Amino acid sequence: FSPEEGTAAARLEPQVSLEVAQDRLRRLMARQEAISLARNEELLGKRMTVLVEGAGEGLTVGRTYRDAPEIDGLALIRGELPAGTFVEAVVVQALVHDLVMQPV
Repeated sequence: FSPEEGTAAARLEPQVSLEVAQDRLRRLMARQEAISLARNEELLGKRMTVLVEGAGEGLTVGRTYRDAPEIDGLALIRGELPAGTFVEAVVVQALVHDLVMQPV
């Protein structure tokens, strides 16, 4: 929690200590990561269209329909594909935030 000027929460007393806030954040993030991983695992074996954003060092990075730039995870594909193209790929591994995919 960070008090934002003008919000009701910033005026609440007593304020939560930094230690308590950090513990709550840690527990919240652990729970959210478990949810994210479970949702990504539901996609194992699914075929999806990936918009290729870039490639280098043997890895292609792209996004599926469910990924907003700079917010959501990435589609990671072994090999290098041209940026700006679409590729059909199958999810072969689920990570907390990203999907590892194989082109079909």
